[in-house]
Amino acid sequence: MSRRLEFRGQSGAVYSFTRLEGQALKPIGVTYVIAEAGAEGWRLLKVGHTNNLAERSWAGPLAETKEAHPGAELLIRLNVSRSIREAEAADLAPLVD
Repeated sequence: MSRRLEFRGQSGAVYSFTRLEGQALKPIGVTYVIAEAGAEGWRLLKVGHTNNLAERSWAGPLAETKEAHPGAELLIRLNVSRSIREAEAADLAPLVD
């Protein structure tokens, strides 16, 4: 994965994400965002979480978002517990454009 990108949630907490780039997908839990780079930085388009990255439950939302935003990318944040993933996604969701 390349450089980290940070997003500040509604609570003020900062979450660090990395791009998912050509890696073998492992059955790990992640919080994910679909975001697009713009002139003024990154813009959140969708937020979600999954218990198993390898199941690709994020693929549909990513494909749908790319129809309207071809430059959209999937960024992931590794997490330990489901409750943490849910809380992070809920904190970031109000920032989605």
